[in-house]
Amino acid sequence: MAARGCISIARASAFARAARCYWLSVFPSARAEWAAWRRHAEQIPARALREAALSALATKSDVLEGAVAFAVFVPRGARLDVVRAIAALEIAFDYLDNVVELPSPDPIRNSRCLCQALRSMSEPGPAHPDYYEHHAARDDCGYLEALVNTCRAALAKLPSYSIVTEPIHSALSR
Repeated sequence: MAARGCISIARASAFARAARCYWLSVFPSARAEWAAWRRHAEQIPARALREAALSALATKSDVLEGAVAFAVFVPRGARLDVVRAIAALEIAFDYLDNVVELPSPDPIRNSRCLCQALRSMSEPGPAHPDYYEHHAARDDCGYLEALVNTCRAALAKLPSYSIVTEPIHSALSR
């Protein structure tokens, strides 16, 4: 019976450490990322794209907060890069989810072009295809490319990223 008590105490202690890390380190970093992306989204000239970006940020911030929770398992030195990568990916995903629902003459081609941004997040390099090639609104003030570049840069800094590059790229390609 005493062994079970020790296991429970160990689990509670591990949970308390993770919760402390989340609330004191991960959560504030995630909120700072969210605020920076909100400021960028507010500058998008194309009304439909601006509304899509701001709506995604307003309605899906809880998803972002949950997604970045995995950063508590990362060593302190890499934690901010993990938060940045997850935040950029989640924000881009939520934004694109809204944008692909906007009217388009060719919704399938439009969706494929827009979602190339998700694949691009795991590929190094500066080249960006025209994500908005089949979309009526085009001027996002560099919002989508900035999300892609932020994710790329953060992932590139992670020491073990090369090990998981292919599975991540494969998942994002779906």
